[in-house]
Amino acid sequence: MLEKEIHTPVFLCTKEGNLNPEAKGWARFPFVTCNLTGNFLRKKKWNYWCFYDTEFLFSVTIADLDYASTFFVYYYDFKNKTFQEQTYIHPLGIFTHLQETPSSIASARSLGLEIQFIPKQNFTYIAVDWSGFHGKHLEARFHVIYPEKQESVNVVAAWSEKKFQFTSKQFGMAVEGEVLLDKKRIHKFINPTSFASLDFGRGIWPRNISWNWIQFVTKIGTTKVGINIGGKWTDGTGITENAILLNDKIFKITEPISIEYNSKNFSLPWRIYSTQSENIDLYFTPSYVRTAKQNLFLIFSEVNQCLGNFTGIIQINEEKVYIPGAVGWAEEHIAIW
Repeated sequence: MLEKEIHTPVFLCTKEGNLNPEAKGWARFPFVTCNLTGNFLRKKKWNYWCFYDTEFLFSVTIADLDYASTFFVYYYDFKNKTFQEQTYIHPLGIFTHLQETPSSIASARSLGLEIQFIPKQNFTYIAVDWSGFHGKHLEARFHVIYPEKQESVNVVAAWSEKKFQFTSKQFGMAVEGEVLLDKKRIHKFINPTSFASLDFGRGIWPRNISWNWIQFVTKIGTTKVGINIGGKWTDGTGITENAILLNDKIFKITEPISIEYNSKNFSLPWRIYSTQSENIDLYFTPSYVRTAKQNLFLIFSEVNQCLGNFTGIIQINEEKVYIPGAVGWAEEHIAIW
């Protein structure tokens, strides 16, 4: 599959709010400015952050679906096998501030809740303060450290000139931070054994859609290696978000990738592999299945996100990298929105 690589800044939309044809393709850096306009109640925007190491995973999201804003926080303790999640929903996208690029400030505020994503020159500061998180006071602070010229996966996929999506998957950044409940620290993230991941999305989506998302990063000695795989949502668009991260460089995957799993029992092992070569051959064993479902009148969303461990082989330029065990996730999401 030949995918156009973008090398210079470009706007996502025309003045009329349709897709700018020059934006279609992929890039190693987030060159796209997401100037969404018009398309009343159809615009989708989100900033999803996840922080993890071998013992703990913490995630926070600000999303604006045009007719509603939603903020959610969850964490999973791999060692103690404990999980907590809480969601806030407000009508008409109020109390959110999401801008046009990943390097812009994002924030959300509501009663007893404040979330801030503040990019600086070489790092991003993330703060969560939620006084009513399951009856406790949750505080989390993170510094995400960006290596100079770190590459990422930035894709504009289009179903039509009126329906399209920009996604920036930035992963493998080092992170330092801590999570507290009622002023008691429940976990501390330490560089270089902890990683951060950003999913930045802006677009005009079809009403019915589903997708898979698979990602992990690990260190093998001094080598940092990871993968980002997407499925279903880009079918037929001529583009994918599939890529390997080696140290701070992106290697785009252009061959077909198969994702095999049991949608009736997500806790069973998954397999992710190249269908035309031996470049990707991974097995994923879930430790926990996070299921989040919303069914609100004309809106339906169900996500089954499996948190667990990857093993297998990734081959880059004929060099095989053996993955002995890497924390990450694999998910299926179905939406009517």
